[in-house]
Amino acid sequence: MSKLTLDGFLFCVVACAACNSETTAPGKPVDLFIGKWACSEERSLTFTSPPGQDPQTTTEMTTLTIAPEGSALAASKQSDGGANCKVSFISNGSTGSLVEGQSCTTADGITIAYKSGSATVTGNSMNSAFSFDASGNITVGGMMVPVMATGTQNSTCSRLTPPPSGGGMTTGGW
Repeated sequence: MSKLTLDGFLFCVVACAACNSETTAPGKPVDLFIGKWACSEERSLTFTSPPGQDPQTTTEMTTLTIAPEGSALAASKQSDGGANCKVSFISNGSTGSLVEGQSCTTADGITIAYKSGSATVTGNSMNSAFSFDASGNITVGGMMVPVMATGTQNSTCSRLTPPPSGGGMTTGGW
């Protein structure tokens, strides 16, 4: 198993590694996450403080690039909002799981503390789902107000470039 660094929000899952893997050498799987992805990401917040604050849902288009970096993989996310974030994953072939204890700050200044997350690659598609706690400040009635929330983040991605046909291996995946 190897670690993946994921920039922004994103993404990831749990399943059988051998089911969807290609190979670069006899018996050695290609990491199916490697490459460039076009993603639609939806983030939903349910505010726990202040009381009565309406839930908030945002959708964002992002480009995700996943490449080997040392013994891990690094994922760089470029969004329309330009927010960047690094998140680590453990993967095994076509599935990945979020490493606990990570956080990111969104373009609108909300800090997201991830609780769980998973991703899976099937053919030329990748899907991810995260849950998190959030805190920060939002504008309410012309004033900045501190908020706390729980939330989810779901992404659906389409492959823009194929995984490497050789040399892009890691020892376990994402």
